Amino acid sequence: MDRGSNQIVVVGAGIIGLSSALLLAQDGFRVVVVARDLPGDRGLGWASPYAGADFLPPIELGQPDLARKSFAWFQKVAEADPNSGVKKITAKEYWTDVDNDDHVWYKDIFPQYSRLSQASLPPGCKVGVAFQTVVMNPDRLLPWIQHKLENLGAKFIRAHVQSLSEAVHVARGARIVVNASGLGARVLAQDEAVIGYRGQTIFVKGHYPEVVQTQGSEYTYVIPRPLSGGVILGGISQENVATGEVDSAL
Repeated sequence: MDRGSNQIVVVGAGIIGLSSALLLAQDGFRVVVVARDLPGDRGLGWASPYAGADFLPPIELGQPDLARKSFAWFQKVAEADPNSGVKKITAKEYWTDVDNDDHVWYKDIFPQYSRLSQASLPPGCKVGVAFQTVVMNPDRLLPWIQHKLENLGAKFIRAHVQSLSEAVHVARGARIVVNASGLGARVLAQDEAVIGYRGQTIFVKGHYPEVVQTQGSEYTYVIPRPLSGGVILGGISQENVATGEVDSAL
């Protein structure tokens, strides 16, 4: 394939979309990013401005090769430029509903993985593990990637498209489409299997040295946000709930 003569359209400008776009642009492809929301935007229509965000693969999805390569890339970003908003950090995961860590498929992906002693576990938790991961501040990372993309000649088009074929038309053609639209894939790819999980988060000023996540009888987390002076506190996982209203009862 003659990479220089082929254009790729990336639909979505969140962390996954822009990271994918940057890797493709660095590999010599001509990239056009088509997205309703772009770096700096607010609103509840996309997750990136409000994400923690940390690199922590879900237990339910075992994709070791993808996880390993993605984690290695974010580690390199953290090492190369602290101003990117990506930082290496210790993470601790706790479970209230399992008796061992046999379900953790990513033990070999994260450095410094270890099982925590029973005496060190919070009340109600049965198992805990620790490892090194990365956290990222989307308010820093997304503009950082956008700047690099623009320097590589990538184009950004703000458009609220209703299908992937419309995104190709808006971008004036492409041989490859990367669908990084998140929940938008339900409409854009006509995939009714795509559903969302709503959480509630709050930004709190202060310092916290590590990521902490608890699962089982509760779903809660503390995620430090680099270069922000604070942390994201969150929890709750409501399937297919689309409202943006705060539910104080939860």
